Amino acid sequence: MKWIIAGGSGYIGKAVSTYLSHLGFQVVILSRSNSEDYENVSYHKWSGADHQEIISVLEGADVVLNLAGESVDARYTPSVKERLYDSRLIPTQTLGKAMTHCVQPPRTWLQMSTATIYADSMGEPWDEYGDLGSGFSVDLAAKWERTFVDHLPAETRGVLLRTSIVLGRDGGAYPQFRTLARFGIRGFGSRNVKFSWIHEYDLKRVLVYLAKTEDCKGVYNLAAEPCTIREFLSNSASRQASYPLVNLPEWMIEIGAFFLRTESELLLKSRNVRSSRLADEKFEFRYPVYEAALKELEERPDKSGEMRTKYDWQL
Repeated sequence: MKWIIAGGSGYIGKAVSTYLSHLGFQVVILSRSNSEDYENVSYHKWSGADHQEIISVLEGADVVLNLAGESVDARYTPSVKERLYDSRLIPTQTLGKAMTHCVQPPRTWLQMSTATIYADSMGEPWDEYGDLGSGFSVDLAAKWERTFVDHLPAETRGVLLRTSIVLGRDGGAYPQFRTLARFGIRGFGSRNVKFSWIHEYDLKRVLVYLAKTEDCKGVYNLAAEPCTIREFLSNSASRQASYPLVNLPEWMIEIGAFFLRTESELLLKSRNVRSSRLADEKFEFRYPVYEAALKELEERPDKSGEMRTKYDWQL
């Protein structure tokens, strides 16, 4: 199986490409910079805006996974907003245009999106049919999805990945949350907001499942069972022999976000999402609840020992 990963040089892209490589799949990463090839993984230089650069690479591919997009961990100034839109919409448009020039277009296009597209919720979790929210981050996600739908070739099966916060030892949000828990932070703001997440290993397994299952198309939420942020931080603290003591008030988060050049929404929004579709299709998460995920994350060897763990390359 040949995979093409756009935006594969970030945390998720590296984790997924390594996993696919160890499963024996051929992986080509589209990247703005050159990197050294390794087992089953090669790099193809791509500006993100020129479809001619990638037609030959996409020809006959089994799966295209589009992860391209700058991090939203930034202050939403006008110039940053423009950059966030461009970093998502332009590569997505260009991928679609390149596919239309292929004699044999890719069979499947897995398109990254975000579970933050749903409305803030403190009640029942939203599934794939839940209400969408409002504001810049929601508009960014909605335009990204619309661009994908508008540029999906008729011959290619499309899957939208509304992905929750990915938990892994080597990147993403978890190292920061772990540090907060170690220093006694137990929550953000006056509400005990919901926290939607997926373990990095389950994310990789879901991607392979969606790529291999021809009946899968449309929107999928990539999320395990949600918990509250206080439950998550308290459990993380106890596993580090620390004590959850402090709930950061909104005003402190707003000030901190200003000086850190980020947005308070990233901590204060209640992200409350689960996947009805994966449940209906009997997909089984290896880490369905946060306690199991945190246990594995705290007990797994560090990066030097990760390759030797018993489950890393199993489906």
